[in-house]
Amino acid sequence: MLKTNEPSTIDEYLDQAKKVHHIPSDNQLAARLGTTAATVCAWRMKRQWPDDDRMFHIAELAQVNPQIGLMHLNGWRTKSPPAASVYRVLAQRLIKSAAALSIGLIALTTGPDAAARTAEEQPAVPIAAYYTLCE
Repeated sequence: MLKTNEPSTIDEYLDQAKKVHHIPSDNQLAARLGTTAATVCAWRMKRQWPDDDRMFHIAELAQVNPQIGLMHLNGWRTKSPPAASVYRVLAQRLIKSAAALSIGLIALTTGPDAAARTAEEQPAVPIAAYYTLCE
């Protein structure tokens, strides 16, 4: 489903995963992720970051394209401010590209008068595909 407010911090990813799956606590989220509550706490306090596989799982639970989640993860854990900036830009481009593609698919699947409708009138179309970033 097309989202306009994708998470951009580890806290937002974790909170969105909990919300989507009705998980009431970080302890239960940790169990779902196969880790400990102490590890989730360390992520929230920015003392450590999930590994790539765990971030992939977190993004899936949050119903976010895992490619975007991995892009964010690399931006969070890099020690280089210029690299962090590049990762943020790439993540935003990926989000915008996915949104544009979704809107295009909606227009194609809703008939010839779809272009006249506003974004709020467009039906939500789940897209079960992952997108690659191309220039």
